[in-house]
Amino acid sequence: MRPVKLLHVLGSMGYGGIETWLVHVVRHIDRGRFEIHILTTGRGEGDYDGIVRELGGKIIPCPIYPNVLTFGRRLAAVLRAGSYDVVHSHNYFFSGYVLRIAARAGVPVRIAHVYPTVDWKPQTLSRRVYRAFMTRWIRQYGTCYIAASRATLESFWGVGRNEDKPHHVMYCGIDLKPFAREASRESCRRGLDLPPNQPIALNVGRFAPHKNQLALVEIAERVLRELPDALFVLAGDGPMLPEVRRRVCEKGLDKSFRFFQRVPDLVPIWKAADVFVFPTLMEGFGMVVVEAAAGGLPVVASDIAGVREAAQACSAVTLVQPQDVSGFVTATVQYLKDRRRYPPDPERLSAFSIESSLAALGQIYSGGLPALGQRATGSSPVGPAPSALFRKEGGKVGS
Repeated sequence: MRPVKLLHVLGSMGYGGIETWLVHVVRHIDRGRFEIHILTTGRGEGDYDGIVRELGGKIIPCPIYPNVLTFGRRLAAVLRAGSYDVVHSHNYFFSGYVLRIAARAGVPVRIAHVYPTVDWKPQTLSRRVYRAFMTRWIRQYGTCYIAASRATLESFWGVGRNEDKPHHVMYCGIDLKPFAREASRESCRRGLDLPPNQPIALNVGRFAPHKNQLALVEIAERVLRELPDALFVLAGDGPMLPEVRRRVCEKGLDKSFRFFQRVPDLVPIWKAADVFVFPTLMEGFGMVVVEAAAGGLPVVASDIAGVREAAQACSAVTLVQPQDVSGFVTATVQYLKDRRRYPPDPERLSAFSIESSLAALGQIYSGGLPALGQRATGSSPVGPAPSALFRKEGGKVGS
């Protein structure tokens, strides 16, 4: 009986929350039962491409540009040649096009996995028409749907959604093992060339408008009035990074900021800091909030739906309205003065572990197993019980 063949489709395998989770899936899944391929629609080599190949996964570049129609033909050719059992698309509205092609290619299980709670692109007429078509195709050609959080489920499909096809909430779990390794705040700071005694506020995330790092500069300016020796460490990359750097320079805060880009392993940074500050405007699910909790950090974050769900993992958290700069400043100063570590709570974190999300993923795939049995060798459905989905194997990846 051959393994079930899975094709995950997403933009790229650069450093990011979804991509990191997918690397964890490739690392831990039982590859004797499941064969994972990843098709990327962006251009160029992704940060995680080499790691995926080392783990036994396959990367298939299939750029959308310059022509979406030729992309469709190339995707269809990949699907027919690969005889895939499952197509799992992570492409937001564009998943409608991906699943339509997958259905026409005869792929029996077709999953749309949605993350954002808000479409942040300009709401032009063409965007609204595109969104309407893609949503209709997702509903028509998808066999089941996954949401990153309850907030995403309700915002994308609606509270009174049609239940004729399965809908699931599945948190993208993190690998807790690297966080459990003994490492002091002092040793982590030495390894990162960070000052040993200054209070450090940390922000981790893609530099994009909705992540709101520009507000973090204003928060920092006011925190520094009370704690002049505080240091703000920002880890991530993205289109807003040059503007954030420019704002820092304009305010004369260069010596109070450190930037880390393209970091494959963020665990030392989590353990080096004193508080995680996250003034985001929108999150499907705040995975970095879970990572902060696993690293023993208190969290000051925006009081929005996707973050509230992730905050259940925290032993110490203060949620503030995204526009309430004073609230962020007050809570950040308090935590920086205390500089207290909060030991991770295994019970709180268990729902957000890679093992939990793999078990949930196993249940979701199992829903399509009768269809998979028609494509696989042998008369019985293919695939393990959820508890057998992942392999017990260590290792670390970035966040």
